[in-house]
Parts: sequence; structure tokens; C-alpha cells
Amino acid sequence: MATFLEYSREELKLNEIEEWKKEVFSFFIAWHNQSETISVNTSGSTGQAKTIVIAKKHMIVSARATLKYLHVEPHELAWLCMPARYIAGKMMIVRAIVGDLDLVITKPQSTPQVPSARIIGIAAMVPVQVYNLLHASKLNKTIIEQTIQNLIIGGSFIHQNLENELAAFKMTKVWHTYGMTETLSHIALRQINAEPTETHFTPLPGVTLSNDSNNCLVIDYPKLGLNQLHTNDIVMIERDGTFCVQGRIDYVLNIKGIKINPEEIEKKIEAVLPYNCCLTSRPDEVSGESLILCIEGEPQLVTSICSIWNSLVRVLQKHELPAEITFFQPFSRNENGKLDRVDIKNKILTFTTS
Repeated sequence: MATFLEYSREELKLNEIEEWKKEVFSFFIAWHNQSETISVNTSGSTGQAKTIVIAKKHMIVSARATLKYLHVEPHELAWLCMPARYIAGKMMIVRAIVGDLDLVITKPQSTPQVPSARIIGIAAMVPVQVYNLLHASKLNKTIIEQTIQNLIIGGSFIHQNLENELAAFKMTKVWHTYGMTETLSHIALRQINAEPTETHFTPLPGVTLSNDSNNCLVIDYPKLGLNQLHTNDIVMIERDGTFCVQGRIDYVLNIKGIKINPEEIEKKIEAVLPYNCCLTSRPDEVSGESLILCIEGEPQLVTSICSIWNSLVRVLQKHELPAEITFFQPFSRNENGKLDRVDIKNKILTFTTS
């Protein structure tokens, strides 16, 4: 570690160092300084991006909890292919340090390049990276299965089609994670390719969950210094402590006086349509707000609008049916692959007024 620390300092002196490398070296140096805290940027995917200060001791607790849960042993290989500026990338580095793992670092990009190294004990990606990797080459599924033991996927919702592909993995354990910057990466996981399939997240040991008056998740995790952390995620908590996420309360739409959770309906739609979807609304002088279904795809999809509508009628209730269907190519997303719903809605409003 001391050698890499010195190497990091020397690399940062270079004038033309790539930004993604600078983020890795800067974090490594900050981790080894005398401060007990680290500053972390949130992605801004669910609100205004901000910087929060977290304790290094809590990051260590989180790293150890994940490694223990996934049975990752010392001297195994960890793969970092996400930006080190955000908590997911930082935590992969911390897991390597705390777990005495070897760390291979590759440039963060939408289609990661799987390192030609020995077996990787743990790797983390966002859904768009996994999707692109699987569809860049038919061989990549085999490469992943032969290379990665634990693949954790977080940052956003996983499309049903991608989930079906991942459920077919036999060798690699594929995990969908739930968490946010404030929880130092994830506090719950579900194994996508478990038998039977896990539809609910299981909290890590020591995590206690509850609902507030709006059915939003409240997290208590004393080991991480979290007490009554209120989230905007609407969840259903089962008696065994597992839970499923139904959507975010700040995304809820009010259509003709009925509150509609767009993420819940999008899951229904994406179960029968092979497209990425986003539900939003625009002002309507009669009903107040009209429900708009945005589909990510090329304009020629309009030729199958009748089949699309017939599919919607089969799975949606009457009040969930959109008043209009429009097409985007592509949707706006942040680095975590999450939809930029504000930008999508603004484009809808622009179309309305232009």
C-alpha cells in the first residue's frame, strides 16, 4: 500500500493525467491522510447534487459487511470500473484495502473492458454497463461467467429483459443492491440468479427498516451512524424483513386526482414491451395533468403503435393508460444510468409549447 501511495503522489504531479485516474489517486491519498472523514459527492440523480462528509470508520464497517456477506476472501481480486468520484467507486477501493484484496482498475466507460486477469472475486457496475457489456459481444456472457464470482449491480432499476438475461447466469452470482451515498453504497441485496428468484432485497445484518407515514423507507444502521434516515423510496416491507421498492414519492404523478407511481407502472410496461420506458406528465386544461408514456427508440417504432397499445391495455388499469405515447432517442441519463426525469419532462413541455 505504501508503494501505491507514493505512486499516487507522483502520478498527481503529472500535467496530463486523465481525470478518472486523478480521482482514484486523490481518493487513495485522502484515505491515508490524518483526517477521520472523507468528502463524497452525490450523483444528483434524485435532487440537487451535493457534497457530504462521512467517517472513514463507517466506510470500513460497510466494506467488511459486504465482503462477509458475499464471502470474498483476502488476496482475491476486486475490479473497479466505475468512477472513483462517487461512493460506489470509493467503496470498491475501500473494500480492497480493508479486505486485503488485489485491485485491478480500468477506465470507467459505458462498455467496460473485462481485465484479462485471474478470477475476480467482486466487481461492481451500473445496469447500463452490464447491458452494454452483454450486448457488445455474444462471448461476453461466457467471459463474465468464467471471470467474475460476484457481480454487484446498483445505481438504478434493472429492466426486466436484462434481469431475465442475468437470471440465466450459472457460475457468477449476480446481485442487485439497494443503497445511496448516505448509506455508503448498499445496505441490502437480492440475488438475481438465485433459485428460486429473489424479488425482495435482504438487509445486511444490523440494518433495521421501517416505513414512515407515506410508506417511505426509514433506515436505522447504528454501525454506520445512521439513525432514522428517511428516504423518498416507497417500499413494502415483509414480515421477514425483506422489502421491495415500488418507486420514489417525489416522482408520483397526480392524474385526474389519482396518484400514480410511474416506476411501478413502468415495470408493468417493460414486462411486455422490449423498450425502456418513462412515464411523465404535461399540463392539461381539462384534467389538470395528462399522463405521457415516453419510449426510448427510433421513430420507426411508430409503425407498431397498435401492438404497443394492445400490450398496454393487457397489463394496465384504465387510469394507468397514457393519454399520449411519444418516442425519444436516447433518454437522458446520469452516470449511474438513472433516468433524468426532469430533463425528459422538460423536453415534453418544450414540445408542447413549440
